[in-house]
Amino acid sequence: MSYSIEPAYIVSAELTRQLVKAGTDPVNQWFFSDGAFTPEAMIETTPNTWLHENFVVISGQEIVAYFEGIWNRPLDIISSFRLIVFNKTKSYTASCAFFQYLDYIFSARGCNAFNCIVAEKKLSCIQGV
Repeated sequence: MSYSIEPAYIVSAELTRQLVKAGTDPVNQWFFSDGAFTPEAMIETTPNTWLHENFVVISGQEIVAYFEGIWNRPLDIISSFRLIVFNKTKSYTASCAFFQYLDYIFSARGCNAFNCIVAEKKLSCIQGV
């Protein structure tokens, strides 16, 4: 299992394609709660980790997952977070990368809290902090 976590802006064209594809798949309609995906608003074209976290997990030449977080400054809290796994056969890789990412934001970036909602089925969610 070889992967890297990279800033999303370096693969923004392919990431946009993957997000639109995921957002238009009827299986994922519940995940995109706003009903739309706007690449200009979601994917930054230049590196900026002061307000947003936009990273991809790359394995081989494939984007396996996307991490999107919003910082609440100056409290140093990730107040909103979205994780999308594009290739479910590589969910173990995505999980390993996610735990590496958590280590990064808490140890290296000084995050104090991490808020997220985990969607487990079409109509139910588990909320966690």
